Amino acid sequence: MSKLPKPTQKQKQFSINQKGIKRTPEELKKMGVRKRIEEIEEQKEWDKEWGL
Repeated sequence: MSKLPKPTQKQKQFSINQKGIKRTPEELKKMGVRKRIEEIEEQKEWDKEWGL
């Protein structure tokens, strides 16, 4: 099995599972829409790297 890359600091601060980033609705409301889209794109790339 190939060695997986270490999660970045940003990824560690969120609870990440195989379905993607889990956040409370409260947290989602606080974030801007553009920021959310960036996070989702980032998560998709990260999932690809990790083969999730």
